[in-house]
Amino acid sequence: MDREVIVPALLRGRDRYERAMEGWVDNTHPDAFTHTVRLDDADHAVEVAVVALPPPSYAIREARCRAVRGTLGPAVADGLAAPRGAPPRRRAGARAPRSSWTRSSRSRAWRAR
Repeated sequence: MDREVIVPALLRGRDRYERAMEGWVDNTHPDAFTHTVRLDDADHAVEVAVVALPPPSYAIREARCRAVRGTLGPAVADGLAAPRGAPPRRRAGARAPRSSWTRSSRSRAWRAR
C-alpha cells in the first residue's frame, strides 16, 4: 500500500522551516504595560504591541500590528485596530470558567477545543 505524504505549504521549496518568537513587557505608561511580541521567519517578520492595564481588569487600551519585513495583509492589521478589551469580570468567589485550551492525555500536546 502506497502512502501519500502531504507537504506543508511552508516547506515547499525548502528543507526546513523555522520561526522565532521574541516578547517583552515595558512600563511605558504610568498605569499600563506595553506587551510586545515579534514573530520572525525567513520570509516575514511581524510585530504586535498591546497596551493593557494591570490586573484585575487587563483592559486593552490600544493594539497595533506592523510588518517588520515582508508584506502584511490588511486583514491582519484591521483585526487589531479595534481592541475588544478584557474578558468579563467574575464575582468574588465564583468558579473560574473552563479554559478554551485543554491538554490531551494521549498526545500530551496543547490543542484548541
